Amino acid sequence: MRDIPSNNMVLPFDHECVTTKTLPAGNDVEMGGGKYSFEHIPELIEEGKLDIATLDQAVSRVLRAKFLTGLFENPYTAVDEDEHWDYINTKEHKALAREIDAESIVLLENHE
Repeated sequence: MRDIPSNNMVLPFDHECVTTKTLPAGNDVEMGGGKYSFEHIPELIEEGKLDIATLDQAVSRVLRAKFLTGLFENPYTAVDEDEHWDYINTKEHKALAREIDAESIVLLENHE
């Protein structure tokens, strides 16, 4: 996401706002998408806009999950790079996603 469209205007992406709101809310891992707000964390901590304890908690949760899954003991258990499409985005996965989508649709009525 480069910019945020709003009412036919384009607003600049605010890394400070994203980081200071999402990290304390528990969004510990940034998945990317073009802009990376995590790069601004040192500056935000230095300026007092983000508490270092918040960062420590986020890092702790990520590392705990990695330890619990055994990632450090067995870091390379994935399939070979040339085979990964055999295991992700398969027909079965797409069918399951469609089924979940269909079951999650909610029809709302406005009686006013």
